[in-house]
Amino acid sequence: MNNKRVTFLEDNRKWSQVEIYDDVFFKIKQETHFLLVCDLDEFVYPQHTFTTIEEYLAFLKRINFEGCIKIPWKAFGSSGHKNIPRAES
Repeated sequence: MNNKRVTFLEDNRKWSQVEIYDDVFFKIKQETHFLLVCDLDEFVYPQHTFTTIEEYLAFLKRINFEGCIKIPWKAFGSSGHKNIPRAES
């Protein structure tokens, strides 16, 4: 958990998201403990008793958790704005 390594992968194949995921998962499955796949406009934050995602992942590692973690998503809209509103001072 102390090795904060992020790997950026670029693949220009069109309409191949599932195929690309399969390729990447197969290549890294032996050396990877946890993997988060997200777009640049998505984010994940801890809830409940954990203050950081790293703390949560350390907990999962301690209990020898193997499997998938479901992260429910929320959609945020424009609240009816057609243009970006001016910031209030």
